[in-house]
Amino acid sequence: DLIGGDIKSGMLALENYHNSNGRGKINEITFENKKLAIIDDSYNASILSMKTGIENCLNLKKIFNYSRVVLAIGEMRELGEKSAQIHEELLEFIKKFPYDSQWIARDIL
Repeated sequence: DLIGGDIKSGMLALENYHNSNGRGKINEITFENKKLAIIDDSYNASILSMKTGIENCLNLKKIFNYSRVVLAIGEMRELGEKSAQIHEELLEFIKKFPYDSQWIARDIL
């Protein structure tokens, strides 16, 4: 047994687990009588974490039966000489997916 014993205690501990801000935390709010889920995946973004976060949004849409997905993307910083190339790679990746709308920071275009 991988968790060292008591499965029930392990499940109870996981029940109270929450992602921290910037690390995939799902914040549910109500705006104009509509329930919104905002996924904050902003901490320490890299090309891999951005791609994974984008794929996760679509998976969550299916799992929770969300009606729309709006993608808001900011700049990945501290990428050095390849910054423009990496941001272009991300934009090409984004184009493959069916988002309802996209907001992309001007600095990465």
